[in-house]
Amino acid sequence: MKRFKAQKTYFALVMLILGVLFIAGCNTSDELALLTTHDSVQPGACTVDGPKVDVGLPIDEGGVATNALITANITAHFTEAMQKPSIDSPKKVFTLRDSEHYKVAGAVSYNETTHIATFTPTNPLDYGTKYTARITTYALAADGENYLSCYYEWEFTTEAS
Repeated sequence: MKRFKAQKTYFALVMLILGVLFIAGCNTSDELALLTTHDSVQPGACTVDGPKVDVGLPIDEGGVATNALITANITAHFTEAMQKPSIDSPKKVFTLRDSEHYKVAGAVSYNETTHIATFTPTNPLDYGTKYTARITTYALAADGENYLSCYYEWEFTTEAS
């Protein structure tokens, strides 16, 4: 009987430790969340009230731009003023990933007058590669009360070499 109680206690302790590690891991990294499937929409397609992204470039009307320049900047136009720190924050609000889901290094800037966020890659993009631009709902409106209404995602393919 003592052996059964010891095993039961050991199992409960292991489960508690795993639970704490799982919860702690979920709170410290948004990278995994960015790679998982979201209910995303293309810019201009969100029907939820609040701030939105109405245009994301490069993109065409079919949803996937082709022949984008390898030196292109990726831009998103917001329907209202946003808080600049929330756009270029460490929470990875505006990201670019290649077809293998690797994050592209770059810098994000936000123009408060035009409401345009720009992702500028550190290096030219690869030729003939599909990229996915993402903007999460962590972006906060200038009023400080409303977050971005939808999670946005759009794709484009760079020019052939």
